[in-house]
Amino acid sequence: MKLIMNRNGEFRCKWSSANGKCGADPVTAATYFYSCEIEASPTLDRNDFLLDQLDIDRYFQGRYPIDHQPRSCERIALNAVNDILRIIGTHMAAEHGASATDVIYRLKVSIGFDSRAVMTAEWTRPRGKR
Repeated sequence: MKLIMNRNGEFRCKWSSANGKCGADPVTAATYFYSCEIEASPTLDRNDFLLDQLDIDRYFQGRYPIDHQPRSCERIALNAVNDILRIIGTHMAAEHGASATDVIYRLKVSIGFDSRAVMTAEWTRPRGKR
């Protein structure tokens, strides 16, 4: 059995320069959308959560502060996968002494500036890891 968590939302970035990165505009704050899908074992914390889905939104809301150097959508997606794996790992270690790779089967993050161009990064647990 497995659980699948989906969290979608938006976040804003006010980049310090444009450089043509992922729709970056130094004059106005760019609004990006994200989609995060996590496939995991049914290992739950004391609140009966895999992870509070609001932690995913908090991550995106706080990751790129005002005047941050612009990032490509590819880099934003890759960073998100690595950072969310770390968040889950910290959470599961505190709850069960488990790592993210003990619990997560697959984690996928998509980032877009508009619906015509979306970048997705995906992590899959290595074969043989149970």
